Amino acid sequence: MTTSYPFSVEAETLAMSATIGSPDMFAFETGIKGDFESLPSTFPPERARIYLPTDTANLARKKTGDSERPKNKMLRLIVETAKRFARKGHRSLVIVVSNAERQKFQEFAMEAGLKILTYGNGMTAKECVLRFRDGEGECLVGTAANFGQGIDLPKQTAPVTFCLRPGYPRPDDPQTQFEEQRFGKKRWALWTWRIVIDLLQARGRNIRSEKDRGVTFLISQQYRRFAYGCLPEWLKPAYKGDLKFEDCVKDAMKLLD
Repeated sequence: MTTSYPFSVEAETLAMSATIGSPDMFAFETGIKGDFESLPSTFPPERARIYLPTDTANLARKKTGDSERPKNKMLRLIVETAKRFARKGHRSLVIVVSNAERQKFQEFAMEAGLKILTYGNGMTAKECVLRFRDGEGECLVGTAANFGQGIDLPKQTAPVTFCLRPGYPRPDDPQTQFEEQRFGKKRWALWTWRIVIDLLQARGRNIRSEKDRGVTFLISQQYRRFAYGCLPEWLKPAYKGDLKFEDCVKDAMKLLD
């Protein structure tokens, strides 16, 4: 026996996302075009902070060259600060770009006695998140590809997020080389759009309801070129880009305590 169901080829599809950003760039990247409507948020911006300290390093390759010292210094700074928050009962999410950065953070965390949870050695990224949400560890660490989106840390599971640097594409990557040839100077608009989406996604991991409180630390000065401008108007009051790092930490402690 065959059962038939009515189906219309004219049916409409409604898709919702908090981070589409520019409809034109979204259409260019995905091939999806349509009518877009922006809805205001009901989240109180005073319950969030987005910090870009004035005294952290610029981790762009053209600034650091082949030296790993500035990056290692910033990783150690994150470890020390995450430990300070942990003493106050506030757990953290640390988002890096490469596995080498993740492994270096693990090394520094072990030296500092910071209890971190990350994937590897038989543990998947999904299992890692579940164990962290169940209360294991003081700090969850992963790359943007694994933990920058798609995970929820509500109800103060990890109210502090650290983003080390924006993930610009590697020059030796075949896709990067193709896009350089295909789009020329216009490739920077595409790459920046992707990074903006990554930033907006990462910022939202610890705020999943109107009752949550969460802070995000943007470490590299590379973010200064676009961080404030990419925020929706309702969230811009949460941005703090004129404070030194220690003042950002004090302000975050005051908000979360």
